Amino acid sequence: MSPQWITRALRDSGILNSKNEVESVVVEDLVGNRGLGGSLSRLRLTYANNEAGTSPLPQTLILKMSIAGVDSRSCAISAGHFREAVVYKKLGTHYAKYLPKVYFTYDSSLTGTFIILMEDLMEGKEAIGVNHLFGNQIWGANNTLSNPPDQVEVLQKMFGFAAELHAKYWNDRSLLNQDWVKGAGWYQGRDRARWELAIDRARTSWELCKQRIASGESELQLAPKFIKILDKSFASASWDNLQKHLRDQKVPFTLTHGDYHAANMIWVHSDSEQQLRVHDWSEVGVWEPTADLGQTIISDVKPEIWRDSQMDIKLLREYWEKLVSLGVSAEEYPFDLCLERYERAAVERWIWLFGLMSVFELPVAAIQYFHDQILTFIEAHGDHEVYILKPVVCFI
Repeated sequence: MSPQWITRALRDSGILNSKNEVESVVVEDLVGNRGLGGSLSRLRLTYANNEAGTSPLPQTLILKMSIAGVDSRSCAISAGHFREAVVYKKLGTHYAKYLPKVYFTYDSSLTGTFIILMEDLMEGKEAIGVNHLFGNQIWGANNTLSNPPDQVEVLQKMFGFAAELHAKYWNDRSLLNQDWVKGAGWYQGRDRARWELAIDRARTSWELCKQRIASGESELQLAPKFIKILDKSFASASWDNLQKHLRDQKVPFTLTHGDYHAANMIWVHSDSEQQLRVHDWSEVGVWEPTADLGQTIISDVKPEIWRDSQMDIKLLREYWEKLVSLGVSAEEYPFDLCLERYERAAVERWIWLFGLMSVFELPVAAIQYFHDQILTFIEAHGDHEVYILKPVVCFI
């Protein structure tokens, strides 16, 4: 890693003046990096003059880039991992308070290559991954903050940012002409083969999961009701049903994060700042808005926090009210429609994902957790017998 390159990137960003330069860079692999779409490293910097400049110089940076190798590059091209670098260029100014500071980006859809040089939110300040605040599916919360926020406060920030992002791009048809936006082709009747391949892969994995349970190879405990819902949902999944939904004028579309869960967020806590930062935008795309919100609740939030109190519905109403205050028509998108799509959209995403990951080499406890979370959400929100599968994540 060249100090000269880092120097140029920081100067171009206005962080480093011409009287100073980076003298050395130490590259550290991030322990526990579980990213599927890129590699993460921490860069420790030494400057010729630490005092030069009007603001403190960053002592560390995060470098995220595409993974080398033929197989990884092929996957990156197919999945469109380059789009994360595009997001920081497109959204960085308007949503700066919700994103890490970015000093350099490069992207190529042709080669699947991307480079992102950005702020290190976890070093030198009190910050924590939101998944550690909420607790994950195996070992629970692992809070390290001296004065941690209430989980509902964090969720309010998550829903609030989603409202700001969704309102800005509400039914913006120019999104459908952007080649970096995932899902734009589906709205135009294109990319059928890729969508059907993803559905077929999840459907096949789901059948294999049931076979492993029946043979005793897997200790996963699936509720009969859950099995019936997934069977019906996979049976009803079709390109025609997807197109019918996308042409429904009642259902809005907007720019969505696409993988909106706690592990892709950091809570920064200090005397001057208590803010949510959102990262990992590799699945950003055009879709209906409430899929982001429900994914958060299913993925990360224990039912006792939201189920009996209907806390998530209260947050959903706040989200809807913010949409309206930002210009979304309450007549065209009444709260009842918002609630109806909240009940369905995230489950439609999660059923596909559960089918796919049910045969991954993950601890049984992790898969069991997601089974329990999805079923609890279904029973608390509509208790529908079938969900028409629509969105897919570009793992392939």
